[in-house]
Amino acid sequence: MSRVFASPYARHLAKARGIDLAGLRGSGPGGRIVAADLEKAAEVAAAAQSEQAQARVEPAQAPSPTPGDLPPAPAAILRRSVETAGPLSAAERAARIAAVAEATGAGALPLVDLADLGVESLDPALPEGASLALGVGEMAGRLTLALALAPRGPAAEAAARLLDRIARALAAPGE
Repeated sequence: MSRVFASPYARHLAKARGIDLAGLRGSGPGGRIVAADLEKAAEVAAAAQSEQAQARVEPAQAPSPTPGDLPPAPAAILRRSVETAGPLSAAERAARIAAVAEATGAGALPLVDLADLGVESLDPALPEGASLALGVGEMAGRLTLALALAPRGPAAEAAARLLDRIARALAAPGE
């Protein structure tokens, strides 16, 4: 288990708010977690909850969901770690991923990229009708990729080849 570097005040705030410091990336000296990092994490969490609340529009007496109403659970999740040649912005990562998806015929690939927010890894949900979805995080200076496959989606071998091409595109030096 690795040690989490945080200021005493940040540790106090995290304990009081029930925040796990292990999932945060510090912006202080030497990567130390400071109070501002906890505030940013709280803002991101609040924004995500707000977006989820706004996205949910249910009738007053909505029926209980049946298994057919729920999004399909992924049949598999393929993971890969990538060391990039240099820093890539979220926009650069998205452009490279989209180019690979288009070149391979995968079509529009739903993407959840939280690497810039200090999220180490995530398993993306499959949007309705999607056969694949990609999650991007960052851990110890390396991008972490998770490609979720729908139960009736592409074969694991084809998805693994797509994930490999995405990894190579992200690892390549910028142009």
